[in-house]
Amino acid sequence: MKRGFSTFCRKEKAWLQPYAIYSSLKDYHHGAPWWNWDSSLRNRKGKTYTNLVKKLSHQIDTYQFIQYLFHIQWRDLHQYAKKKRVGLIGDLPIFVAHDSADVWLNRPFFSLENDGRIKFVAGVPPDYFSQDGQLWGTPVYRWENLNKQGYKWWINRLQKSLSLFDVVRLDHFIGFERYWAVPGSAPTAQYGSWKKGPGAHFFQRVLRKIPNAQIIAEDLGSVTAEVTALREQFGFPGMRVLQFAFETHPGAEINRPFNFNPNSVVYTGTHDNDTTVGWFKNLLQNGTREKELVLHYTKSSGQHIHWDLIRLAMMTQANTVIVPIQDILGLGSEARMNKPGSTEGNWEWRLAEKCLTSDIIRILRQLTQTYSRT
Repeated sequence: MKRGFSTFCRKEKAWLQPYAIYSSLKDYHHGAPWWNWDSSLRNRKGKTYTNLVKKLSHQIDTYQFIQYLFHIQWRDLHQYAKKKRVGLIGDLPIFVAHDSADVWLNRPFFSLENDGRIKFVAGVPPDYFSQDGQLWGTPVYRWENLNKQGYKWWINRLQKSLSLFDVVRLDHFIGFERYWAVPGSAPTAQYGSWKKGPGAHFFQRVLRKIPNAQIIAEDLGSVTAEVTALREQFGFPGMRVLQFAFETHPGAEINRPFNFNPNSVVYTGTHDNDTTVGWFKNLLQNGTREKELVLHYTKSSGQHIHWDLIRLAMMTQANTVIVPIQDILGLGSEARMNKPGSTEGNWEWRLAEKCLTSDIIRILRQLTQTYSRT
């Protein structure tokens, strides 16, 4: 193991060592964010920084060893999945946390003040999920600086993700065409404005370096014709969500399941949506036209709405279907994974042992075989 650890540290040094130093310094400061550290530590230079890194060498080695253990465990899991013909899809957020090794190490790539605080923060304008929009707490990029070095930081990030997964879903794909930037002092995202993203030039550079990259574009939200054109230019499959497929406003017909493109990934709902059962219960309580359209379209009584939407997803032309486990289990809002715009109660749901009963497995097998999704 010692030899393997040494090899890992040498091979992954570019990101591993800064991450371990950052994590150790953060522990030393009892969790305080890096922009509140001494200037020598913020800027990674001077005797104060050098001496403290030496003092924390044991903690730094420990953080590196933890990453090594994860590396070998994940490698074994990935190899096991491949033997079982199971592919793994990884999610790559477009933005990174302000208080992170990424930003601490690469400050010129992010919209920051001289003291390290955020100048412009990422988010989205008011939408389906939030009347005030969303503030994500992550700094937007200085794309001009990333471009000057050939997007190397981003390319390395994608290469690493693709070494861990078989396919990578690029979160917030619309941000590569345009992104919502909000002044760091603004109370809500309503005060933001659209800024131009790197567009096709970015993906041309990426695919020149990673020509076989398997990418899913999370193209939900304020999708424009330009966003769609960008995705189609590079042949990335987009996303379709059945919970958005039955809206009744003018022009909503374009989102109906019969309009789904084969080069797409259809979800009953994503981690940001309520579960299908919770979503439909809300439609029943509000007595909306959307509820009637769901029942008519699925020819359903609504009693087993989760299976109805799973079946509908499998019936579409979309090449790929993804169903949250909560929908397979038929769980309600209590099992919702995430509520965009909220900071509490998210990502706490856990799959209990033996939840997947023989009846559930039988129904899922029948559907996948019926619609050739095996």
